[in-house]
Amino acid sequence: MDVVFRWSTSASKALISAVSDNYIALSSSSSVKKRVWSKVSKSMELSGFRVNGQQCDTKWKALKLKYKDVLQKRGQSGHGSESWDYFDDIHAFMYNRPEVNPVSKCSSFSGFKRTSTDDATTASTSSSSSSLDTPKKPKKDKREAESAVERRHQENLDRKDQFLECFRSLVDTLKKAN
Repeated sequence: MDVVFRWSTSASKALISAVSDNYIALSSSSSVKKRVWSKVSKSMELSGFRVNGQQCDTKWKALKLKYKDVLQKRGQSGHGSESWDYFDDIHAFMYNRPEVNPVSKCSSFSGFKRTSTDDATTASTSSSSSSLDTPKKPKKDKREAESAVERRHQENLDRKDQFLECFRSLVDTLKKAN
């Protein structure tokens, strides 16, 4: 039976340091990750903390989730500057990773946005730190949109009619074969 390990501040900082040393390897396949977490566990043991790879993995996931949450809140207006003991340690090697700070974002609501890399201390999730590289398309006229919907509907009905005709032909062929 495993004893529950209580993560102290020093243990968490040691984990962050070990993860930063092995972060590229942790981005690879899951079979390699198990070996890397084992290596991180051994590094933790050398620092005086007796934890296994699974415990390190679980704690890292929680730290990374909290980091992303704090980073997002720092980028939103009205949230002030949220502080967290481990933010600077993780931010030093995580901020430029695409899973944390993507090069660009695209959505149907706000269009294509390239994130700003000028200021590494603020989050790039706010619209003020992004710039539009492509102009937004003007909104379609309501009649154009309705006609496009009607056209797609008609195309869908035509495909269904073609399918039914093929199915009838198949059924007729099978009846004649019997």
